[in-house]
Amino acid sequence: MIERHFPAVADRVLYWQVDDIDVAQPSDALPHLTQMVTNLIAISRQPAVLKGHAESLRKE
Repeated sequence: MIERHFPAVADRVLYWQVDDIDVAQPSDALPHLTQMVTNLIAISRQPAVLKGHAESLRKE
């Protein structure tokens, strides 16, 4: 959907995989989500390199 509606910025979108409650308990999913938010905050403090780090964050 992003690629179709916003192709000019699609490469800057960061997708996260966090399981729904029917797959993972909150006690399992929340630490992962917390780490992803922490990584995003750290990267967003470096706007000159933000574009290049979307791919590395996807691997977390």
